[in-house]
Amino acid sequence: MNPELKGRGAAVAAGTSGLGLATAKALAAEGVRVAICGRNSGRLEAALAETNSAGVTAVGSRGFPLESWVIPMILVEP
Repeated sequence: MNPELKGRGAAVAAGTSGLGLATAKALAAEGVRVAICGRNSGRLEAALAETNSAGVTAVGSRGFPLESWVIPMILVEP
């Protein structure tokens, strides 16, 4: 685990499958709070469930850009 990443925030576009989901999960495993953006509601919910299982905060937004409440919540230092 990289101690410099723990507690930070990241926004991941196209995070419901493929490389985006792998990135979101890898960041969550490092203790990063993740905001995931995706177009498909079902896949977004599944991605959030997988990412939240790492024990960190993951929030999602259907469509792009991420809603205005997501960026401040996830990217502001704790």
